[in-house]
Amino acid sequence: MNLSISSSSNIRIICGSLLIALIMLLSFHILISAGIVPEGIGETQQKRNIIKVENYLLPMKPLPENVALGSSFLENVLRVDVDNQLLNLSFGGLSGLEGCELLQRSNSVPKKVVIELSSALIRKPSDIVRDAMPEYKQFLLSTSPIFRMAYQPSSILLRLIRAAKESRSPNQTAIAIGRKSRELPITEEQRQRLNNNLEHLKQFVDQLQKRGTSIYFVEVPVDRQVWESQYETEIRQILHGRFPETNCRWIIPDRSRDWKTSDGIHLTVDEARTIKRQILRCLNLS
Repeated sequence: MNLSISSSSNIRIICGSLLIALIMLLSFHILISAGIVPEGIGETQQKRNIIKVENYLLPMKPLPENVALGSSFLENVLRVDVDNQLLNLSFGGLSGLEGCELLQRSNSVPKKVVIELSSALIRKPSDIVRDAMPEYKQFLLSTSPIFRMAYQPSSILLRLIRAAKESRSPNQTAIAIGRKSRELPITEEQRQRLNNNLEHLKQFVDQLQKRGTSIYFVEVPVDRQVWESQYETEIRQILHGRFPETNCRWIIPDRSRDWKTSDGIHLTVDEARTIKRQILRCLNLS
């Protein structure tokens, strides 16, 4: 008799707990859908990149007609201010080709596309677009936003506690490391990988242009010493040789200016804001 009562009590506790959990998840879903819960930011670069993949392939709101593709060079520039005219699909720490794959997978046709051409294209492209959206996950994400990376509690908490103003002040140690990393010329293996990546990019650009998309290439400035290094100079010559300024639209920063960076590679907030304004002007978005 006591065993029967105990079993019934345990079942009621389990059912009650499941009901409470279901109510909390449903409430969370409603709050997200109503726009009350803010979209979070990932704690790591990888998670921030995954959030971009999820938001683009399964948008919860209309997306801008204009898109920017690149690596951390351009991502660092475009994130300084919230902007609803230019969608930032630049992936930090990656080659920059990942955004191209994302556009191809979505079958969308943007009106204008800004493409960063930089030394990041020497990297091997990652599989983040494919890995971030397997079929089972796509079903879950389309069912409810509570499964999205952007709405994980840690991502939301980070957004709430993060300082409103990002400093990105120059760090002399980081700048020295950034300069040293560019001292040696590119290797033959790197040159081959760069040429292969540019061939894939050229095919992607041709496809977009045939569908009516306007393409703008952007050159993001770096530290003067890094800019003048043999490494960056060789890569820049290859990039401009493949997409010459006489045939392509380029957004070129003031090359005579000594741009301030936080680590020799990525611009400080004020400098990034200057480049972003130039990009928006060139696209007639400001």
